[in-house]
Amino acid sequence: MKKEQGHGDHIGAIMEPQEFLAYHLTRLIDNGKLKNRCRTQAVSDTVNGEETEVITIVNDSEDIQWEILLVKGKEQYELVSAFPLLQPVERVKAKITGVGEWKNMIEATIFCEIDCDNEDMDGCQLQFFATDYAWNKQRYVVGNYLFIDLAAIAYNVREGQKGFSFEGQKAIDFLAKTGREPDYDENGNVQPIHFSLEHLVAFLTHNEDYPDNVEFQSPISNITPVNAIDVDLYRCEMLFKHDPDRKLALYFRREFIPAPQDGMPVAGVLWLQGHISDNQQ
Repeated sequence: MKKEQGHGDHIGAIMEPQEFLAYHLTRLIDNGKLKNRCRTQAVSDTVNGEETEVITIVNDSEDIQWEILLVKGKEQYELVSAFPLLQPVERVKAKITGVGEWKNMIEATIFCEIDCDNEDMDGCQLQFFATDYAWNKQRYVVGNYLFIDLAAIAYNVREGQKGFSFEGQKAIDFLAKTGREPDYDENGNVQPIHFSLEHLVAFLTHNEDYPDNVEFQSPISNITPVNAIDVDLYRCEMLFKHDPDRKLALYFRREFIPAPQDGMPVAGVLWLQGHISDNQQ
């Protein structure tokens, strides 16, 4: 599990964490609305694993929501967590295979498999931060099947590699592996072999210490400008697997790719989050 448990990097995908704390956090709490109130075990400044009240505040006045977790301490409510809350595009059926509870006992990274109960589909393993863990601990149980809404925000993103070529001896060696002879141009030069990566879908855990961080490449579609506390971003759809195709909402700052286009391959590192879908049918 994570060596450092917090949301500085996740806030940093949008703005500097220091700026968020100094200028925006108080306003978001003041303008927010109650999303959930529950009693559960928690750890905060004055609570050490006892059952107490946990309040979730959400500010939804912008394209990206902000979720804030408060624990009722000995004398006052104590801020435990704040992070961007993203809007999904598609739910997936997941089998829970592990629960990495954080030290505060109200957040967790969930390990799961999707498309694993159908032999006609290619299953895959995912790890995501559960935005609803505080009040859904009893449902995130190993072996349970749940429909999960997923979304992601990129720490960094760039236009992905569209392809590459083998020329000369590399082309000859590759063709030899496939049992083929090279073609030659009118000057007797070996014709290069071209490989396309424009439709490549890659989705790999970036760091075992941070399993909900993913290195990715995918073509994107349905690109929409959005805003989060006066920061300009794009929201789009990407693929995180084939057979069948599974889509994921992806957010990234516009400064990374000022003019993205449908079908453009993009690559980078993202943070994956999810919550239990309201629709479990």
